[in-house]
Amino acid sequence: MADRRVDWSWGLGHGPVSGVANAAAAACAFTMVSDLANAHGLFPSAPWWGLGGGATAAALAAGIGAWQYQPTRAVLYRAGCWLAAGLWSMAAIRGNPWSPRSWLALAIGTVAAGAIGLAYSRVDQRARAREQREEGHRRRLADAARRPGRRAAVHDEIAAEWTGRITRVCSIAVVVRNVELWPGEQLPGFTLDADLPEGGTTWQDLQRYQDGLAADARLPEGCAVEVGPGADRGCVLLRVGIRNALAEDKAYPRVYPHESINEPRLLAVWKDDTEVRVPMRQETALIVGPTGSGKTTTLNVVIADLLKCVDVIPCVIDFNGGGLAIPWLLAWRLDPQRCPRPPISWVADSPTKALTMTQALLELATDRKQAYASVKMAANTTLLPICADLPLFMLLIDEVAEVLGTAGQRDPTIRKVADNVLELQRIGRDSGVRLVISGLGATIETLGSRAVGIHSKVKLAMAQTPPDEMYYLFNVSKLSAEDAVYPGTAHIQLGVDPPRVGKVPNLVPDQIIEIACATSDRRPDPDQRGLQVLGERWTGRWDRCAELLARLDAGAAAVEALRRGEPISAVVGAVTPARPANPTPAPAASDDAGSLSGALADLNAARQQLNDAIDQADAPHSTPEDPASVQALEAMFQAPAIQPDRPWVAPPAAAAPHKHPRTRMRELVTEARETGITPGEVHKRLQAEGYSTVLQTVTTWMRDDAAAGIITQPGGDRTPYFPTPHGDRP
Repeated sequence: MADRRVDWSWGLGHGPVSGVANAAAAACAFTMVSDLANAHGLFPSAPWWGLGGGATAAALAAGIGAWQYQPTRAVLYRAGCWLAAGLWSMAAIRGNPWSPRSWLALAIGTVAAGAIGLAYSRVDQRARAREQREEGHRRRLADAARRPGRRAAVHDEIAAEWTGRITRVCSIAVVVRNVELWPGEQLPGFTLDADLPEGGTTWQDLQRYQDGLAADARLPEGCAVEVGPGADRGCVLLRVGIRNALAEDKAYPRVYPHESINEPRLLAVWKDDTEVRVPMRQETALIVGPTGSGKTTTLNVVIADLLKCVDVIPCVIDFNGGGLAIPWLLAWRLDPQRCPRPPISWVADSPTKALTMTQALLELATDRKQAYASVKMAANTTLLPICADLPLFMLLIDEVAEVLGTAGQRDPTIRKVADNVLELQRIGRDSGVRLVISGLGATIETLGSRAVGIHSKVKLAMAQTPPDEMYYLFNVSKLSAEDAVYPGTAHIQLGVDPPRVGKVPNLVPDQIIEIACATSDRRPDPDQRGLQVLGERWTGRWDRCAELLARLDAGAAAVEALRRGEPISAVVGAVTPARPANPTPAPAASDDAGSLSGALADLNAARQQLNDAIDQADAPHSTPEDPASVQALEAMFQAPAIQPDRPWVAPPAAAAPHKHPRTRMRELVTEARETGITPGEVHKRLQAEGYSTVLQTVTTWMRDDAAAGIITQPGGDRTPYFPTPHGDRP
């Protein structure tokens, strides 16, 4: 660390007192010379000369201080002293600079400025001395890490220091048994293994003082103290970072051995430079974070580590044009000789394709539970033994709000996709279907249900995730967003362990292509029984992605053109097919009710009937003889929106429910007077009748009605609801 001393003096070679004295003498001399010159008529002077000279000197002092990266208070102090000298000079020129009053004012100002400068100088000296002590301590630690002969002495020094610090900050007397120095050229930190005192003290008691311990140790910005469980209930581990390793980018390893999903997969690196490995075979991973926090890079790292496995079939759902899969699939289209098989085996970039994929995977998972029971028995395991002949399907979902979020549940296709995803998360562990889910936040609006977080045992809150969302995700209140501020850093929780901060390796596009080509021959096919269950949905998956493949081919051509040095505007405009701003649907071949022209004709006819009904209603004492106009109006408002990317389908003959779902909910409770009814049963009945209300809303309504006395739940939580005598009326 460079030793930079803060200069509180007014010039080079002066201290805080001598500099003030010399500057005061210079201001006095300037004032006296100006007064004498004016008195003898050498040149006229004015009072503002003194203020102008002081302001000029203050500006120069501030500029020099800023150029030298001096602290703000030092710059303000020096500029303020020069302004004060200028004010004195102006006052002295206007009056009598030779009077005792002027000299007394100058002396008082000089003494005050010198005292302030001396105080600031001593504060700075103490800060520099503390920095030197800390730097010396870090050098001793680094020297001990390089020289094993000195480790014992350094261990004893660290143990004694932190034993006293824990007693001082936490009022808990621990005994440090071991100190482990983290590896690295510049020592990033160390881990303390300590015994807790008798009397029932737990490691959680120390965890509450993490920030206080870091402040008492004066750790650099970005470093922290992490407290976790030890070898047994009477031990505690304290991980102390003394160098901010999270600010440094960590490259993904360029070694791609043949591995298996049964082995823990690389996800990130802890502060102590040890790897974060996750049992992806068994667990669902949930990744949340704001834009720019590193979610996409994290997903790419997950895909890269999956591709090294010989027994994984990666599948991607991304409604943003399949954006997550495109960098990997481009390698397949750029160099089909080195990458003969697509790295991502199945892509769904629309709700319809996602429904086909999730329904097929759900049927596969259900079939595997029954068909492969004997295989598990023979392998003496409770989980399906995954291998290259019986691969695991890994479903990666990017921007989960578009799939599971509450906003998308109005679309029946997306709602069915969400149901399939939740069911896969629930039953897929045994059958070899696992999920990695990514979204912008850990809220009900994004995830759609708390079950997503509950059933995800691997959770990442990426950089700058708000504290309330981290509490929702981890159910831990003592987490600070300031501990993970760099892109790629994250609070990571594995199972029931407390969250810790780690850094996801960086993965650049060139390495994505390198990994895709190096691992292309490892992509397995589904097992024979799985192929029968999946059927045409698997074999025809790329036929349904003709538009995506066309964009991939155009993108591959664009990459090659850009590599040849062609301008971006010419390449994008010439190679990439542009979509029309307002696509016009192709005319239908038939004139049936399901065609677009037939739908528009029906709507026009309904509008004409509605106008006729309104004209009849305006006549005195007249009523429409035929309710067809009212039915036509309801059909017009209840018809699904016509979307340009899918054919219009005529509404069913049965009219959609027109009662409010809460009113219908109360009616169902009244109808179940004898047996009672649960929120889940009410939700199923509403779904069967065409309502789109989600289960959480039904549960909240019934709980609120019970609190208001409209219905009752005599058995307590998780029991059926019954109508009350005065609550029969919906």
